[in-house]
Amino acid sequence: MKRRSLVFGAAAATLARPAIGGSTSNLNFVPQAALSSIDPVWTSAMTVRNFGMMVFETLYGRDAAMNPKPQMLAGELIEDDGKSRTMKLRDGLRFHDGEPVLARDCVASLRRWMKRDPVGATIEARVDTLEAPDDRTIVWRLSKPFPHLPKALSKFQTAAVIMPARIAATDPFKQIPEAIGCGPFRFLASEQVIGSFASFAKNERYVPRNEPPSFTAGGHQVHLDRIEWHMIPDAGTSANALITGEIDWIEMPVPDLLPMMRRAGVVTERLDDWGFISQLRPNHLIAPTSNLGVRRAIMAAINQRDVMEALMGGDPDGWMVPVGCLVTGKPEVDQAGIENVSKSHSIDQVKAMLDKAGYNGERLVLLHTTDQPFHAASSTVVADALTRVGMRIDDQAMDWGTTLQRR
Repeated sequence: MKRRSLVFGAAAATLARPAIGGSTSNLNFVPQAALSSIDPVWTSAMTVRNFGMMVFETLYGRDAAMNPKPQMLAGELIEDDGKSRTMKLRDGLRFHDGEPVLARDCVASLRRWMKRDPVGATIEARVDTLEAPDDRTIVWRLSKPFPHLPKALSKFQTAAVIMPARIAATDPFKQIPEAIGCGPFRFLASEQVIGSFASFAKNERYVPRNEPPSFTAGGHQVHLDRIEWHMIPDAGTSANALITGEIDWIEMPVPDLLPMMRRAGVVTERLDDWGFISQLRPNHLIAPTSNLGVRRAIMAAINQRDVMEALMGGDPDGWMVPVGCLVTGKPEVDQAGIENVSKSHSIDQVKAMLDKAGYNGERLVLLHTTDQPFHAASSTVVADALTRVGMRIDDQAMDWGTTLQRR
């Protein structure tokens, strides 16, 4: 099994949520991190992903069972044993600037996405032609079938979002200059205070599907006129703002503050029972982490339990270890690779692994995000663990936006 990351553990993410009534028109929201980009193709950061799902649409969505369902599409015709796919856009789709969504916008957006997304790159290698013969028709001709195309186009992390062709013409390795989509909310760029405030207004032109909503699929009914993102870096300040009614919703409160918030009457719920897998991503292209033996030693040096206790506190109900590559609830999947992270190693054993790999004290730069409590805590544990086994760690502190740029 090839693994591109070292798995720390899985945190059962919790949110503090509002009671949204029928008369509610505005929502004051604290995202888990500052909005560092408006381009959900350029970065996979969760906050940018959430921004993208509000502002943009995708050709397919995912229902609650993770099945792809047509979203911007009215239908699809599959021919030539799956090597030809003809997709039809549904009526009434318009961008936030009033322009109609055309098939050529979709083609340009998909081509940009395929340059950045790993699954997109796999698809691009099979594409003979991708064209728009008319304003509502997208035609794929593949060199060999790719039956997972709808699932790939319904991704919600580094999603294949659709934007006007003029914006999609932006170099995929640079950020788009403006965020104009056809999603349920318009981004109010003129009000943005970078790193502090962002706002959104209901897209009056939005035409939802005539279906019940299900995860990112179905009819997205918009019940709010305006959403404001207040990026409050101090967890205690945001918790107090929620209790006093200045804020309606915190996406990811610090676990240590949950008991105090519950005593004050705040309702908390889990975002996802399977949680988020916390990962350390070594750079596979440069030394010393281009060395497989060094990466294996790093994995052996880090104890998942130590990381999760630093992130989530002493309540084991909020986290689980050990975890392998995935957490799905299916043992045959979840146990894959588990032996690499479940066995404990002594400091001397890890030092011996580093010696065998030929590590000779080379500097290892660690991007240590300080303005996200979860990243800050895990980075501190990692830096300490690797230092104790004899690695020379350059622990560089920075904000989340800088981390995204650097990585």
